[in-house]
Order: sequence, then structure tokens, then C-alpha cells
Amino acid sequence: MSGLPLVSIIIVNYRSAQQLHRCLNSIREKCAIENYEIIIVDNEGNEILADQLRGRKSITYLVAGQNLGYGGGNNLGADHAAGKYLLFLNPDVIVKTDIVSQLSNYLSKHSHVGAVAPTLLHTNGQEYIYQGSGPLTIWTYLMSHTSIHRLWPQNPVARRHYLANIDGFDSAKLAAIPGCAMMIGRELFHTLGRFDARFFLYFEEWDFGRRISRAGLKLVILPEAIVIHDQKKEDIQVSSDLNKIYRKSRFEYFKKYGGLWTALLVEALFFCTNWRIMLGLMVILVLWRSFILWVRM
Repeated sequence: MSGLPLVSIIIVNYRSAQQLHRCLNSIREKCAIENYEIIIVDNEGNEILADQLRGRKSITYLVAGQNLGYGGGNNLGADHAAGKYLLFLNPDVIVKTDIVSQLSNYLSKHSHVGAVAPTLLHTNGQEYIYQGSGPLTIWTYLMSHTSIHRLWPQNPVARRHYLANIDGFDSAKLAAIPGCAMMIGRELFHTLGRFDARFFLYFEEWDFGRRISRAGLKLVILPEAIVIHDQKKEDIQVSSDLNKIYRKSRFEYFKKYGGLWTALLVEALFFCTNWRIMLGLMVILVLWRSFILWVRM
């Protein structure tokens, strides 16, 4: 590779060394062009991984010093990137087509598009049901991301939010695309203010998509560009920690775009729609009523 790279591929690692190596191998296997660089941001500080990656051709290995999360880690990688385009990849992504060429070519030919993502597949080859989504409001959140959706998955609000009623991916309706594999121009990324570090994990897709839309640009999912997103199952403790992070990011998102009272309202409504909480309250109510009847006997 001579001169500046066309694409900078930024991958944030945290306890995903095995998946990272698989991701890197798939990039080398599928990407036809050589005019790219890979920047690994290690949020974990894995010394074994550092020894494996340092000195490898076209790979820059950065130690974050602390866990910066998705947004902070990618921002650090972008600070060291030289490519015209930035491709943000999760380490649990397996590249199945030449997405480096496909996505960069698409952006170069469509100036009205701010960011583009490939199509996501499960490991069994099935497409993700939810690729992108429409705008995230209080109403769409309640109907699409709470127990209401689990109890009524085909409700019309959720179907519109997840774009389930359209043929293919309509860029006019997309308000968010998958952050696990997304390409954007480097200059545009910095102009928009980079990722908001308040979103350690989760909700950064809607936040960034919202800023792209406000800039008058479109979001696109490219059907012919394909990756597998092999999300690993987390243990109970990790899941508990992720739930705390999710709740914090949710609060920050609605506070940013609706103010403190909106964020508090969402938390209250989520509490009311949580089926476990509702079930617990019903059990308490039944027990209390039984106790009152027993006392009166």
C-alpha cells in the first residue's frame, strides 16, 4: 500500500480476541483492494493480543488505557485514521463480501448519503429481522423495545419502526443503521462531532443517525454487501452489567433529545410496561387481598 489509505477499518476490542482474529482473517480473505488500514483499539489491554498484532502489516494497535466503550473507542481509532472513509466494525463480525470496496464505492457515487451499512446475517445464514429502524420516539420505544413488543411483536407501530412492511431497505425511512458494521466519510464523521461518548454502549446508532439526518443526508443499507454478526451469549453477571449500561444510555438519549422530564417519563413508562414488575405487583395485590379476607374471617 502506497500513499494514504482509502479506507480506515476501526475495530474496538474488549475481551473478544478470538472473534477479532476471525474478523481480521475474513477481511483479508474477502477484500480485493489493498488500499486500506486496520486500527485496533484495545479497551481491555490484552498483552497477548498486543504481542500478536504489533508489527503486523497495515495494522495499528492502540491501547485505550481504560474501557472507553463503543463510542469512545471508535473516536480514539478515528483520531489515528488516515483513510478517506471510516469503516467501523465489531470484532464479532465476519465479512462475507468485499464490503470495503462495496461500501466505499457506494459512498463515492452518492453524495447525498451520509453513512452506509451492509446486510446482517445470523451464523445460520438467515437475515436479521431488524436491520435498520425508523425514528426512535417515546411511542416507538414503548411499542418496539419493551414488554409490549414481546407480548405483541406484530403491532403496527413496531412493524413501521423496524421497517418490516417495506420491500427492501428504504433509505427515506431509515433513521438508524447497524453500528456493528458502518461506513462514513472521515471528514463528515468529524464535522458531525464524532460519536457522543455519553453513550458507552447502545443508542449510539440512533443518536448518530439523527445527526446525519439533521445534516440533510441519508442512511442506506446495501443488500449486496454482506456480513455475519455472530453475537456471543453473555453470562448472568455480564448481562446484568449490560442492562445497567443500556438503562443509562436510554436515559441519556431521551434526555439529550427531549430534556430531563422526557427521560424521567420514559423511565416511568418502562417501569409500568415491564412484565416482570407488573406480574410482581399483581402477585403482591393478590396476596394482600387474601390477607385482608383472612383477617376479616
